[in-house]
Amino acid sequence: MERSDVIVIGGGLAGFAAAWHLSEHHKVTVFEQNASPGLQASAQNAGMIRLMDEDPVNRALALRTQRFFTQPPQDWDGLTPSRETGAVLSLAHDKFALHDAAAWLRAAGIPVEMLTQPEEVAPILRGTRLQCHWYLKTARIASPTDILKGFVQGLTRNGGKIRCARKVQQLWVEDGRVQGVVTAQGHHAADNVVVAAGAWSGHFSAHDAPRFYPIRRTILRTEAHELAQPQHPWCWVHDVGCYVRPDNGVWQASPCDEQLVAVPEEEHSAGEPEECARELLRSKLTAWIPLLQDARFSDGWTGLRTFATDRRPVLGPDPKMPGLWWAAALGGFGVSTAYAVGEALAYQFRGEPTPWLDQVGTHPGREYPSRWVIYPTGDHNNATVANAG
Repeated sequence: MERSDVIVIGGGLAGFAAAWHLSEHHKVTVFEQNASPGLQASAQNAGMIRLMDEDPVNRALALRTQRFFTQPPQDWDGLTPSRETGAVLSLAHDKFALHDAAAWLRAAGIPVEMLTQPEEVAPILRGTRLQCHWYLKTARIASPTDILKGFVQGLTRNGGKIRCARKVQQLWVEDGRVQGVVTAQGHHAADNVVVAAGAWSGHFSAHDAPRFYPIRRTILRTEAHELAQPQHPWCWVHDVGCYVRPDNGVWQASPCDEQLVAVPEEEHSAGEPEECARELLRSKLTAWIPLLQDARFSDGWTGLRTFATDRRPVLGPDPKMPGLWWAAALGGFGVSTAYAVGEALAYQFRGEPTPWLDQVGTHPGREYPSRWVIYPTGDHNNATVANAG
C-alpha cells in the first residue's frame, strides 16, 4: 500500500500551493479527479491579484501572495507567473467604502493614489460617472497556468507525487482519526489529509462544520477593442460589482453576479453564460464604463467560487477530526491568495503562528454565521440573505 506523510485532495492552485510548501519537509501526494491539474476554478478566473478588499484576512493573504509574485523562486525560472499592470478600484455610490483598505495598504508599503482624472491612467474609464477611483500602480495580473507549472516543478523536485484522474471517494477514518483516503484503486495511507477540493470540499467534511457553498459567476469576452492593451490597468467597480481587464486585445468583463448552486455531480464545473447575465453586464457597462456600452461579446463562461458563510477562507486543522486539514473556501480570491494559503498551512503544520495572518480568523473551528449575504446582481445594495444548511 502506498503511504504518504500528506495527501492533498485537489489539484488546483490551493492544493498545489499547499503541496509545494509542505513538500520541503514531508512526503506529499496530490490527488486530482481530472486528467490534468488546474481545470476547475483555477482555470476559470480572470487572474487579477486583488489587494484592495474590505476584509483584512483577504488583504493579508493577497499581499503576501503578490510579494511572492514579484520575486518568484527558482521553480518559476523561465515562466511568467504574473505581470504588473496596475489597477483602478472605483466606487459608484459609497466613496468612503475602501478608505480603510487604502490606509492598510499604504501602511504595508503599497502605493495607493486617489485619482481625479482616472482616464489618464485607465483610458477605458473616459466619460465615467463613478465617484471615486483608487489607483494601485503595482497591482498585477497572474497566469494560473504558469503558477501551477512552478508549483508542480517544485513538488516533483522535492519528491512529491501527482495522481491525476484519481477521484477521492471518501476519507479513510479509523480509531477516531484520518488514516488516508479511499479511491477506486483502493486505500491510500497518510498521516494527514489536506482538503483543497474547491466546490467539492464539502464531500469530505467529517461533521456539521465547516460547510461550503458554490456560487456561480459569469465572465464574458468582448470582440477586439483598441483600448484593450496589455499594460492597461484592470478596473473594478467595487460597490456595483463589475470589472474589466485586458486580454490579448479584447476585454474580459464580469457583472460579478452570484448564483448559489448545488455541488456539480460531474467533475467539471464550467458552464455557459445565461442571457440575463449578459444583459446585466450590458446595463452596468452602459451606466459606469460607457466606452464599452456598445461592445459585442464574442464568448464567455461561468465558473464556481466556493464560500463559507462568513466569506473567509477555511484554513488549518480540523478541530474534531485529527489528521484532517483544510485549504478551502477561497471564494473569488483563489489566484490572489493561493501562495499565502499554502504558506500559512505550512506554518500551522509546524505548530507556529503565522507572522502576517491571524490564524483565528481562518480556523476551521471558528463559529460560522447561520445566515449569510449573497449578491445576486453583484451590487452591494442588492443583497439577499440565505440560511446556512
